[in-house]
Amino acid sequence: MFLVVIFFQGFKVTLKLANNKTTSDASYPIRLFYTSNMPIILMSALVSNVYFFSQMLYRNFRGNFITSIFGTWQEAGYQGQIVPVGGLIYYITSPKTFYDAITQPIHTIVYTLFVVGSNYIFIKVVLFSVKLGLASQDKDLDKYQTILNNKECQLKDTQMKEHIKN
Repeated sequence: MFLVVIFFQGFKVTLKLANNKTTSDASYPIRLFYTSNMPIILMSALVSNVYFFSQMLYRNFRGNFITSIFGTWQEAGYQGQIVPVGGLIYYITSPKTFYDAITQPIHTIVYTLFVVGSNYIFIKVVLFSVKLGLASQDKDLDKYQTILNNKECQLKDTQMKEHIKN
């Protein structure tokens, strides 16, 4: 999996640019896989906080209906460790073993959808906050009055999307 991520991280399109003020041409690489591991880190922090909050609610308000929505817990072992066996926290934590993933398909599907969905949202947040998205790169190129393929045109969002598709 690590090698696949590294492979996709290297995808980029290089645009040949010219500037109205200079005669030299330049190239501008646009990465097609903008983010790295930041969305996974944010998703893990979210799950960790919900896990902690659910444990705290369960220990203090064991019989409450709201507590059971967040998670029901069961003691595992002699050290007082508790593990989720139901509720929201159970479904957003990964299955413990491959056997659990196969024998509990609803848990596996909900967990997979949660990971993909939350990472999609966090990718959008990261792209917006770090300004790596297409619109931000378009504004950067407009700021320096660049032209694409030696044509006298402004780089707009739709033109960049068309060029990347080709």
